Amino acid sequence: MHLKNLLMFVCLVAVSTVAVADATITMQNTFGGKTSTDHVYIKGGMIRADSGQGDGYMIFDSSRGTITTVEPGEQRYTVMTKEDLQAMGSAVQNAMKQMEAQLANLPPEQREQVRAMMKQRMGAMMQSQDQAPETRIVQTGQSKTVGGYDCAMVNIMVDGEQTGSACMTQWDELDIAAADRKTVQSMMDFSREMAKQFGGMMPTHMAAMTQDGYPVQWENRSGGTTISGELKSMEGGPVSDDLFQVPSGYTERKLPSMPGG
Repeated sequence: MHLKNLLMFVCLVAVSTVAVADATITMQNTFGGKTSTDHVYIKGGMIRADSGQGDGYMIFDSSRGTITTVEPGEQRYTVMTKEDLQAMGSAVQNAMKQMEAQLANLPPEQREQVRAMMKQRMGAMMQSQDQAPETRIVQTGQSKTVGGYDCAMVNIMVDGEQTGSACMTQWDELDIAAADRKTVQSMMDFSREMAKQFGGMMPTHMAAMTQDGYPVQWENRSGGTTISGELKSMEGGPVSDDLFQVPSGYTERKLPSMPGG
């Protein structure tokens, strides 16, 4: 499973789940310099996100606490649980500790060069879980309308540096059923666990989301890459159960065993 695709799934979900049960949401997202029209479906405690970039789709099941990535081109799928995330996070941290032990044997100048290179490539993943960055939401006093919703602009500050912005509307302004809101919250809890395990990486829209506020437009800047999204439309109406099932005949790809697991 590719971490980039999992993060993209989180981005799709968090800016789109703003409708009643059995809903289809359309967004425009830009990721890695590519713009796509993406769709998200909600039904019965499940969320499916289809990327317009054509690299498969992902399904979140709130009752099972799983994310399933589906790759039609390879006819395979991968299931991930919170326990899998914890194991992966522990493996990354163990690898970082081993690397630090090896770096101790290098001359100081060479040691810092290697650290700088690794930080550039891995970014927040190199931070330990107890070094999560401080995130603050700063009101700008500006407002606008996005997708028919009035929203207030905020800046996202991480360790004193602006990493993104979002336009927040009130949950009460969104026509979202209580059951759907519970599903969204469950997805956010899963995503925060993912961020915790991988050095506190948290997309802007997730950092901005609060009990009262929800982003309908956002932009995140990390590692030289800008990710942005905006709600375009939503339609209520029946959504097929088949959308939330892995097609028959697909092969499950097991996650690799984590050291020490």
